[in-house]
Amino acid sequence: MNKKISLLAVAGVTLLTITACGSQGQSKSDSKSSSTTTHATKKSDSKKMNNKKQADKQKTPTEQSMNLQQIQKGNYQSIAGDWQEVGRVENHHDGNGPTYVSGGQDQLTVTQNELRTTDITMQGTKLTDHNGTHDLGFIDANGQLQAQLKDEDSAPINWIITFYPKGNATDFNEDGSKTANQQDLISVWTSNNNVKTVYAKKSGNATKEQAKTDQQPKQEASSKFNLNQLMNNNFSSLVGKWQNQAGDSFTVTNQVEDKPDDSNVMYKKGAVVENHDTNGHKTVIGTGSMSNGYLMSGIGTFDTQTPGAFEPLAIVPKGQKAGDQDDSNVNKDRLIIGGGQTGYASQAYYRQ
Repeated sequence: MNKKISLLAVAGVTLLTITACGSQGQSKSDSKSSSTTTHATKKSDSKKMNNKKQADKQKTPTEQSMNLQQIQKGNYQSIAGDWQEVGRVENHHDGNGPTYVSGGQDQLTVTQNELRTTDITMQGTKLTDHNGTHDLGFIDANGQLQAQLKDEDSAPINWIITFYPKGNATDFNEDGSKTANQQDLISVWTSNNNVKTVYAKKSGNATKEQAKTDQQPKQEASSKFNLNQLMNNNFSSLVGKWQNQAGDSFTVTNQVEDKPDDSNVMYKKGAVVENHDTNGHKTVIGTGSMSNGYLMSGIGTFDTQTPGAFEPLAIVPKGQKAGDQDDSNVNKDRLIIGGGQTGYASQAYYRQ
């Protein structure tokens, strides 16, 4: 009897041991399986996150392309932003006719419903310049959109605004060859000196032409002229005495005269020149458009009875030349009467 009890006890203990071991083994197996599954899940999630981060790094903002149909309707959203002059086409009177030269400092600003330079404002089907507001007509051809004045035959100054989407063939190269432009471009042509200014939208990756432009203001760092202020009819940097090499002089005052309502000249305001009245009218200096680092402006009177009362005046900062033939002293700020048409050194007045 005792022997049977002992055998039963041993059997019971053995059964309990086997059960416990089986349970422990199952627990370890489940734990291992759970750990493997969790690790795989974490690895999968980590891989997805890394892929997402990599994709986010590769994403770049998509720049909206120039929409000619919207522009024609007065919606400039596709070209909104700041634009920088990258070159211009003009006649340098060197026997080669109008040619393209890269660089420049002019700015063009576009909002959703307005395009503006220092000389014009374009809104919808209207263009406003110093002579008033003009209706515009549009020509959409060859992948370009051209806006022209409807009164071009009677307007004192004519304007043509042309929009060139990226990839359009243009000859804005110094060798005159036609190539597909690598970015959207806008050109503004004026009959005033027959000049076409070409603009490209400012971006972080500047073009070679923009790089040249960025370097140009350094040349006038020591100049007392503030060209941006002058273009906005702030004449304070003109004030003072100016004298030419022959000893003739004049003084620009801080007095500003507004253009009379019945005057058709392009200047809205002018800085008054002291003691240089003509036919009872004060002589003033008005400011015009930027040209390769200097301002092409005018000096004259707001006399409505005298046609052509203004003659050209180049406002040239120290370090800049008003043209290839400019033989005036480039180490000084100067005002060149005639804009160089009748000579440079002989017509240059220097700040005293």
